[in-house]
Amino acid sequence: MAIYMWIASHCVFAMTTINYMTLQQIKYILGVADSGSFNKASEVLYVSQPSLTSAVRELEKELGITILFRSGRGVTLTNDGEEF
Repeated sequence: MAIYMWIASHCVFAMTTINYMTLQQIKYILGVADSGSFNKASEVLYVSQPSLTSAVRELEKELGITILFRSGRGVTLTNDGEEF
């Protein structure tokens, strides 16, 4: 948190560009990774599949990494996703 305060004090627009990962996004990533499928994870997490997909893509965009590899056979973690 101290680094965010330093950035804010040195850059006028810094706080508007910093995004925070939510616990819900982490829960979604874990659910998809555990189930190997967005459809299965959406059922377990009681959320629509489009909402789940959107939340995961948003997190990947914020972090600048691809966490999940999507294929016709399901979903697996990328190397970055395993480190995540």
